[in-house]
Amino acid sequence: MFRFVFLVSLLGLAVCASALAVGGRLPAPRTPLTATPAISPSAPSASASPRPAGDQHTLGLAPAELPPIQRGPGFALRPQLEAVLTIQLLAELTVEGRIQWTAAQREQLRTLLRPLEREKVTRSEWAAIGAGWADLLTPAQRSELDRARADAEALAERRLSMSRLALLDGPGTGRVQWRYAFAIQRGTGLVRRLEEEPEFGPYRHSPYREHLATLLGR
Repeated sequence: MFRFVFLVSLLGLAVCASALAVGGRLPAPRTPLTATPAISPSAPSASASPRPAGDQHTLGLAPAELPPIQRGPGFALRPQLEAVLTIQLLAELTVEGRIQWTAAQREQLRTLLRPLEREKVTRSEWAAIGAGWADLLTPAQRSELDRARADAEALAERRLSMSRLALLDGPGTGRVQWRYAFAIQRGTGLVRRLEEEPEFGPYRHSPYREHLATLLGR
């Protein structure tokens, strides 16, 4: 009997010790329902859309979204500026003796350039002057003009690169018109005047008046 009571007492003590051990443990931390993934600073975000190449110059616009050059003022003024530059170069070549004109060519020049003596010159008249050089110039005269044109363009590019307008990127409209402006005498003022009044005729004003007189043999 004593042995039975002793065994029961030992069993009770074991049960109490086990309960105390379980109750004294710290509860394990609960796992959050959603975990935030770690983001590496160098890893690109999967949700970020790729930027088009060269967008540092196009402000993020895709090439298809950029306005075509043909719609800009530089392209619209090209017939005027091209004719003015060509007349300036031909006048300089004439003064330097690098181009000589025949009597027949002088007559062609008077007919071709007659619209420039007016206060206003239409876009179609500017374009006709530009198209008229092909039938007027000999191959040798064309070669002299091409060399003078290359020198004028190189000088204009150097001037443009040293100005604040060099921030204009690529073959954009603004850069086209300002390259003409730096190649033509007093070109900056002429470009601005033509932007305001595209039919403005500059050949009543210096130095354009002198260029025209040189070609007309006056």
